[in-house]
Amino acid sequence: MAHTCDECGRDDFRTATGLASHLRAKHPPKVEGFVYGQTSQAVRSARHLTPMDDGTVAVLLDLARVIDGMESKDPDAPMDNVTKPTYLKYASELGLTPLSRLKLGKPEDRSGSKLAELRSIRGGKAS
Repeated sequence: MAHTCDECGRDDFRTATGLASHLRAKHPPKVEGFVYGQTSQAVRSARHLTPMDDGTVAVLLDLARVIDGMESKDPDAPMDNVTKPTYLKYASELGLTPLSRLKLGKPEDRSGSKLAELRSIRGGKAS
């Protein structure tokens, strides 16, 4: 009898143990922990967000739950190198990171390089 993963539909697991190992590795539990709590607080504090951002906010909060659940993930499982960068990209697009908050009040014209932009933020220092 084959066991099937309810999350992704994969159905080639011969044992329940194999299925459980797959679930730990590929589908970490969604936990409302530190990252979720801090993200929720940042979203509530962000006065520039509108109801049009609700879908993106929902995805960001879902990613935060996944990140919080990564701590309980099997240490021998393959590394997830997508979730955290995706979370940071969504947070930046929503204006919830330090650099993206600085850009909120600035016009979209970027006439200088990224280094020049960072130097202007840090008062002329690039390091």
